Amino acid sequence: YERRFDLARGARQRAAIAVEAGTMHLERLQRPDQARQWFERARELADDDLAVHHALAELERMEGRSGPLREALDRVIALGGDGTPVSVLVEAADLHAESGQPEQALRYLKRANERKPDDPLILEALSDALGNAGRGAELADVLERRAALATDDADARADALLELSRIHEE
Repeated sequence: YERRFDLARGARQRAAIAVEAGTMHLERLQRPDQARQWFERARELADDDLAVHHALAELERMEGRSGPLREALDRVIALGGDGTPVSVLVEAADLHAESGQPEQALRYLKRANERKPDDPLILEALSDALGNAGRGAELADVLERRAALATDDADARADALLELSRIHEE
């Protein structure tokens, strides 16, 4: 890869080769330190390339580094815009919630919910985040939607209605 990298013309082509080399080191050779070096080279060359930040996120995920993973996913979301996969939005929201950044978590969960308004897992995560943020009115709306959508799951429906009744009592 080093030779291909040296012979490549332009930053984009070099960055693509660096991501390919890093992925090889990460997935096949099980050498995360070498992968990190390649991915960092790619980031220096093309910080606005989604593939670079997806690769960095995968490395951080595999190494269990939640802070750097959160940063890499934030960059993927910023670069990906409306095309960002919902799974990335939800994962980033979870990391932000765990790190004490509930407002950012809510922003990502709301974006995910806009794209998949009937997804019960997203609605559950969104209701948890709204409850933690003390947003009762918004939480009530989400719980009503959760209850309405849980026609085949009596337990989920009961949980949503129970939580909704607690909100109305307060």
